[in-house]
Amino acid sequence: MKAFFTMAVFGFLSMVAVCDAAPPPFPQQENATENPLEIGESYFLAQEYRKALQPLLIAAGDGLGRASFLLGEMYEFALGVEQDQITASVFYMFGAHQGFGDAQFRIANRIERGVFAPYDRVASLKWYLLAAQNPTTTHSLKRSAQSAITIFVQRDCAECAEQLRQAEILAKDWKPVYDFDRIVEELSKPPADVR
Repeated sequence: MKAFFTMAVFGFLSMVAVCDAAPPPFPQQENATENPLEIGESYFLAQEYRKALQPLLIAAGDGLGRASFLLGEMYEFALGVEQDQITASVFYMFGAHQGFGDAQFRIANRIERGVFAPYDRVASLKWYLLAAQNPTTTHSLKRSAQSAITIFVQRDCAECAEQLRQAEILAKDWKPVYDFDRIVEELSKPPADVR
């Protein structure tokens, strides 16, 4: 899954680099006194999505998970940009790695449904566990994450207990990463053996 994500990230960045219509993935902030997340989020909430794009890209590049999540929403639901599920997943993954709970839920759900990456029960459970415990997760998504975990625990399968144990270890050892290059580096590593 990590190799697939890394390929998707580099594919996305290559696409952005050659496409004149798309902004660079993480532009630099021009005025250091402005808060790009507040600006982007205010445009997003006012449904002025095209105006939200640039400041949200800056904020995501600064490691703000909420900005990455909002960019994921824009690409998932074609809000001011062309709909692109891979790009949405990339931004959700950035937000999840940056520690934003709603992005952790979204990536868990996408992994569980096989959107963006092959189904991986342990990875999906890890992100659900993190989202369920994260104070930044909205109440409804926190309940949905807890429900997904409960449904999994109630399954009667031989490998379920071991998969849950592995996911709990991964969730316990997880630490947020705020730097884009470190996220790509982290995702390029082979999965750790949790046994």
